[in-house]
Amino acid sequence: MEAIFAQPTFLPKATLLGIDKNGDPVASIQAMEGLGEGLIMNVGVVPHARGQGWGKLIIRQCLEAMSVDGMKFASLEVTGGNKAAIHLYSGIGFCKTRVQYLPLQENPPTSKFGFWELPLNLW
Repeated sequence: MEAIFAQPTFLPKATLLGIDKNGDPVASIQAMEGLGEGLIMNVGVVPHARGQGWGKLIIRQCLEAMSVDGMKFASLEVTGGNKAAIHLYSGIGFCKTRVQYLPLQENPPTSKFGFWELPLNLW
């Protein structure tokens, strides 16, 4: 995470930590800017808080911050097997723009990544 913070394209207003009513961190998102586009680098929700709306909330707040900062699009990538994340992103309005297969050292020999994008003028 320190490597992301050190980048000149880091978006601090779109990098958030979700805290529950007990003061415990339950969700996080980190974002950067690339060619006028908001790039969501990491989204995470702790296992015991999944399915409670934290992912949707933190992504929506990130998108709002990107929009305020003048970003026209937001994008992210997700591994093809992460069905929960794909469901979350498509439910927010992200659309798959391309698929890439990357070679791995392990079996299976490739991993599928989907690239997703959302126009922020719809936001």
